[in-house]
Amino acid sequence: FGRRCRLRSSGWMGESGSIPELDGHECEPDPSLPSTEDVIRKTEQITKNIQELLRAAQENKHER
Repeated sequence: FGRRCRLRSSGWMGESGSIPELDGHECEPDPSLPSTEDVIRKTEQITKNIQELLRAAQENKHER
């Protein structure tokens, strides 16, 4: 089940090069959020779609 957590982070995620840690003590279940597995599955699906679009665009570019 989804959890609402406060991220411990010093500024923008890209600065440290790592993902901020979740503070387990401040997490509480939130039924309105999707599960971690659902988020991962959808993210992978979107990533594949983007890669497919990029491939198609590159093929189209080479044909011109």
